[in-house]
Amino acid sequence: SLTAAGPPDLAIVHAQQEPGAPGPGDLGFRFQGYLRSGFGVDGDGKGQQPFQAPLAGSKYRLGNEAETYLETTFLYGANSEGEKPGYFDTRVRLAYVTPTSQTSSFDTTFSLREAYAGARRVWQAQPTATCWAGARFYDRQDVHITDFYYRDPSGFGGGLEDVALGERAKLAVAWIGGTQDELESSGVPAPDRFRFNKNTVDIKLYGFGLGRTRAS
Repeated sequence: SLTAAGPPDLAIVHAQQEPGAPGPGDLGFRFQGYLRSGFGVDGDGKGQQPFQAPLAGSKYRLGNEAETYLETTFLYGANSEGEKPGYFDTRVRLAYVTPTSQTSSFDTTFSLREAYAGARRVWQAQPTATCWAGARFYDRQDVHITDFYYRDPSGFGGGLEDVALGERAKLAVAWIGGTQDELESSGVPAPDRFRFNKNTVDIKLYGFGLGRTRAS
C-alpha cells in the first residue's frame, strides 16, 4: 500500500523546466505551471503578428508571442510502507493555447503533453535509480531564446535513469516511440505534417568530467 506524508508542496514556476528524476522528498500533491501571453495592435488596429525571419525554422520568444499558452502540471508523490520504502511519483501535464483574435470567435487548442509515472528506491543495489513509463518530455535540448529544440526524443515509452556507475558517472537507458502530440513553438498542432513512426533506443552516460583542470 502507498502512504503520503507531509504537507503538499505548492510551487508555480515561471519558466518552462525540464523534468528530471523525482526526488524522494516530493510527497503529496504538487502543482507547477507555465504561462505566456502576448497581445498588440498597430496604428490601423490590426492584430499582432509574431516576427519570423524568412526560411527560419523558429522565431524569437519574449515580446514576440501572439497567443496565450498555458501549461498546468499536476504531480503526486508517495512512499510505500516498510523498513525500506520505495518512492512513487506521477506527473500529468496539460497544455492550452488560445490564439490572438480580433473577434469574439476563436478556437482554444487542448493537448496532453505528459502523463507518466516513476519509481525510485525499488532496486536495492541502486537506490538512486529511477524507473519510468508513460508519455514525457525526455532530454530536450534547445536554444531557448528562439524556442528551437535541436534535440527532442520525447514521446511514449519507458526507461531507467540515474543508475550509478562508480562515484560520479550515471547511466540512463530509454525506449521511446512516436507521438502524435506535435506542437509548434506557438503551441498549435502543425497541420498536414506527416512523419514516419519512430522507435528510439536512447542510451546516455553522464555526470562525469572529461580531462583535468588545475587551479592556478
